[in-house]
Amino acid sequence: MNTRQRAAFRRPRPAVASLATLALIAALASGEAAAQAPNPGDGACPVPPETPALLNAKPLGKKNGERDEEGRAFNREMMGGMVAFIKSLERMSDAAINGDAAAGTCFGTNLDRWVRNNPATLPQSGQANFEQTWTLSAVALAVVKAQAAGVKITPEVKNWLRTMSDGVRAFHTAKPFTNNHAAWAAVAVGAAAYITGDQDAWRWALGRESIVTDQIQDDGTLPRELQRGKSATSYHLFTAMPLAALNLMQRCRGGVEASQGAGMKRLVALLPQLEQNPQFLAARAGAEQGVPKHYPVVRILRGESQETFFEQKLGGETANLPKALARCK
Repeated sequence: MNTRQRAAFRRPRPAVASLATLALIAALASGEAAAQAPNPGDGACPVPPETPALLNAKPLGKKNGERDEEGRAFNREMMGGMVAFIKSLERMSDAAINGDAAAGTCFGTNLDRWVRNNPATLPQSGQANFEQTWTLSAVALAVVKAQAAGVKITPEVKNWLRTMSDGVRAFHTAKPFTNNHAAWAAVAVGAAAYITGDQDAWRWALGRESIVTDQIQDDGTLPRELQRGKSATSYHLFTAMPLAALNLMQRCRGGVEASQGAGMKRLVALLPQLEQNPQFLAARAGAEQGVPKHYPVVRILRGESQETFFEQKLGGETANLPKALARCK
């Protein structure tokens, strides 16, 4: 690395945040966590929580398909500060891609500081491994947007992304899931690889994508997600979301492989039918279906809608991801 490159990785000087950024920070601080309190020394950037390397979580649902409220409460207590901080990073990344340079500086400074404790790198349960995947997906996609906005990504951040990616890959290699978890592992590892340039990790991500897309039936359904009972519709959408985000990155890295694209096209074609008729899958799933709210996400990622939708697992405001990846940086 030459002198100019080293200079580019130096931590930026604290900047006085713009009025828009100050308003953003005030909104975050008002309701999410103590971790969002302003730090005058960093131009009112939110203070990163000291998130430990150890990550623990309990399942979100019971074996009978019902929500596990005790488990969800445990997870809020264990991870609430971290999730709130990640949301603040995502909002700063969104502001940066829309031209707020101070938000970009705040993003880079605080992410660099946060990763130095190796947060969430040592999951302690199966559910914690899933949470690690979603944490990596959220942060890595926020970094994709910030990088496209000109934010310098430090070596420390890239090292953390590699460590998290290695953890996700190890877990999914040992337990090769073939359902939506494979799709989320693909986008998480793929987004990290997009930033770090790790070609081996990128190929692994595309392999996980194929595990899912190869299963998509002629009518667009996913056999594994049809087994979800009353949540079958929700899980079809939940699987399509990370795949659509990964497709955006693939267009900047050689394109989407033909068979993967064909499978994805079938899945995407199914979604309007599910939205228009919430009980479309009820008979095949053996249960009355709930009505998911995330339909706009796939439309936005595929450039088919001007809607807005904030999805924390996908790096924040969904509409800003296609905008960032149009630059292929």
